[in-house]
Amino acid sequence: MAHNALTPVACHTLEEIKEVIKPFMRGGNNINISCNMDGQLINAVSSDSSPRTVLLNGLDIIKKRMEMKDKLSELGDHETNLRAWDVDDLHFSIDGIIAKRLGGTRKGLRIRWKIRNGTYEYDPYTNKLYEVEDK
Repeated sequence: MAHNALTPVACHTLEEIKEVIKPFMRGGNNINISCNMDGQLINAVSSDSSPRTVLLNGLDIIKKRMEMKDKLSELGDHETNLRAWDVDDLHFSIDGIIAKRLGGTRKGLRIRWKIRNGTYEYDPYTNKLYEVEDK
């Protein structure tokens, strides 16, 4: 499936879903950089910016918000509107990447596609694709 960077992806089959998640299933590597400046050896490590790492970094923000909602709920903080902490009702920057690059939507920490023959969810943390009941 060819992808134009300006055109959002649309998935209509399970095979298309599997194809678009491939780049998000494998991470890149950090790169060690060394240089000699004025007789001083300087070492640095670049951070991985693979599609998978970008996706997981975005989902980690959502995950932390979900954990905070759970903590507030456990504390019985009735002054806090817990609905304001519901991640499925909020839009995060990673949601745009999920829609444009994967042609799906986010449900919690999973990416979801509704296609003709069913509803599928991809869990980026486990790298697994599941067929789920449409809710």
